[in-house]
Amino acid sequence: METNDGAPDSAVVELTSLRKLTFNEVEGDTIQDVMPRLKFPSDCKVSLKCALPYGRDPRVSFLDPVLSQYRDMFQRVGEIIRVRISYEIRGSYVILQFLRWDIILQRLPNPPEVLDILEWFGIGTNESDAALHSENLPINSILPLSNIPVSLEFCDGYSWMLHWQRPNPLLNLGWIGRIKLGCMTFYTYGDILSHLAKPLVTPSPATTTTASGPEPAGNSGSEVAMQHVAETWPFPGLCELAVQSSEDFVLRAVTELVKARWPSSGVGLGHNRAASGRSPAAQPPARLKGVGFGWEDDTSPESERRRHLPSDVKAWPSALLDLLDVLAEEIQVFWFGKRISKAGIMD
Repeated sequence: METNDGAPDSAVVELTSLRKLTFNEVEGDTIQDVMPRLKFPSDCKVSLKCALPYGRDPRVSFLDPVLSQYRDMFQRVGEIIRVRISYEIRGSYVILQFLRWDIILQRLPNPPEVLDILEWFGIGTNESDAALHSENLPINSILPLSNIPVSLEFCDGYSWMLHWQRPNPLLNLGWIGRIKLGCMTFYTYGDILSHLAKPLVTPSPATTTTASGPEPAGNSGSEVAMQHVAETWPFPGLCELAVQSSEDFVLRAVTELVKARWPSSGVGLGHNRAASGRSPAAQPPARLKGVGFGWEDDTSPESERRRHLPSDVKAWPSALLDLLDVLAEEIQVFWFGKRISKAGIMD
């Protein structure tokens, strides 16, 4: 880069009249060379879409050198609008939408590093994140199923995310309020939905207590190691679920999920400690607010076959009717973008 006055490449270029700056499908190393040299007005609209460097700490290789001067702005209360973490067939990325910045970081690393990226932007590290928690969103704010600020999306091939061998920090993010499941095989749908239906069991450090009762000869004050476990629901803030498939096996799997995770009119309950034999019981997850099936823009033969429901509710798929029977009336249900209930299709 060279300015008109012959300034060296390292000089900062001040663009006082710039109103929009876009980097589209650019490698992170290239943006790292250019971005620090630009100075533009604070009200400039910035769109940044780039691939993170392979195999390198994203904070050190990209975030610090490229965006550190704007970090205070990113973490300012009210700046962030929406966060979407997506693992799809075409790749993995995180979308961060701010008042004046749209950032898409492609080629996500493994779950612990993804959490590092979010924390760098101040997500999950300060009190301002309370506004992102699903429990603080008005129930009427989810029409249609799109307004939850933080969502997690999966497509086939990424169910391994839920079985990350090391501790998976994504599973404990309480402010992920919406999960969207795209095109998957029967087995992947079942794997993910069943995973959401049971608490995670995490062993806690062993504690040592003094054994009571008669002491064996030669022993005094013998000690016993006690191992406890903790239970937590995966994605405890989850209150919306959107699934691309509308097939009966998916409807039945979601019905079982609702019964296990939200057994009382969509209100999450602590896991039954007596039935599980574990202690302590899991804390209740966020209450269920909405479920949806089918994408409006999906023109596949399978979707076209399932899209149009008969006017007579009794003629609807039995698996769909079974699901509606276990859902409280206030829980919103969408079928290819249209809201439905046991009374029929709602206008």
